[in-house]
Amino acid sequence: MTVLDWFIRGATVGLCLMLATRLLFFDRQSTARLAALFIAGVACYTLVSAPGVGLLPKTLVAVMHAVAIFNIVFFWWFAVSLFEEKLRWPFHALLPCLVLLITLPFRAWGPSFEEAQWVAPVHQIVVLTLLMHVAYLVIRDFKSDLVETRRYFRWMVATLIPVMALAIVVVEIGLFGITIDNELLLLQAIALFLLVGGFALCMLQPRRELFAGPSTLQKSTLPMPGMSERCHDSAVVPTRNDAVGEHQEIRSGSSSINQLEIERLRNLMATGAYRKPGLTVGKLAEELSMPERRVRELINKQLGYRNFTAYLNDYRIGEATSRLADPHNARVQIAQIAYEVGFNSIGPFNRAFRQVTQQTPSEYRRQALADFAKS
Repeated sequence: MTVLDWFIRGATVGLCLMLATRLLFFDRQSTARLAALFIAGVACYTLVSAPGVGLLPKTLVAVMHAVAIFNIVFFWWFAVSLFEEKLRWPFHALLPCLVLLITLPFRAWGPSFEEAQWVAPVHQIVVLTLLMHVAYLVIRDFKSDLVETRRYFRWMVATLIPVMALAIVVVEIGLFGITIDNELLLLQAIALFLLVGGFALCMLQPRRELFAGPSTLQKSTLPMPGMSERCHDSAVVPTRNDAVGEHQEIRSGSSSINQLEIERLRNLMATGAYRKPGLTVGKLAEELSMPERRVRELINKQLGYRNFTAYLNDYRIGEATSRLADPHNARVQIAQIAYEVGFNSIGPFNRAFRQVTQQTPSEYRRQALADFAKS
């Protein structure tokens, strides 16, 4: 049975190395590289959890053990980068690493070491906390995700990986009277092989729409204060071409049918459809009398958006910038403008506004009105 176990684990490690190498050299995007790091961590865990691992060189085992310990953090980084489109590195992104780093001197690194009793509970708390955050990310933006490949991938991340991780937690802390024996280790090896095999099927032909960062077509060209006199004309209703310039450029190779459908979409948005609070892809598809999947495909593949919220926010922030830059609206509260352009509360509006313009609404208004006074 041990021979069969090692054979399966060897096949799993081979798949991991092939997959990690493919992802590492597929693209320079951080998401693909973080995926490669996570897969490498799975390979390390596959080996250090094998029966008879003590036969391997002690230094090699210690290094692989350390990588396996941090692999839950690697998975978390990968998921955040994939589902939030950009992994930022504030202190909280490194906090789980620091917590696990503190536990290293107190772990059982060999027969002569005794692990401190508090190490396992702390490790499991970190694992469960990060898994819950990943589950939140998966569920939060599922409906607004326009990348069809990533929508399917969300279910894999939300189910298979957490279930596998939770099963490992249950076994490691001995819940339900479970004890680790050769039969259980063989079952673990098979599960790891199936998990990695599933990843391999999805990723050995990596798709740029899954791992690529936000499209260059998504880089906002909102008029900053002083850039356009149209910002000060209260009669202008910002459409994509008014408030955001030619941001919504149709990708090359579009058929005439695509262009007609996109024109219908643009015309509907120009009437102010984006101002409706709670607008979803499904509701937009109903107004266009088009299948929801088709609308997703148009916005994603033809206009270059990966998230429906980002698509709506470009319209909403575009109108907000024009209103904030209009002297006639100088006494209108920012919260009122936020509600009128389609936001349900001021918090999301402020975050979206700052993300697009790199300024707060107050700063933008102050600078725009100062520029207007000078002109």
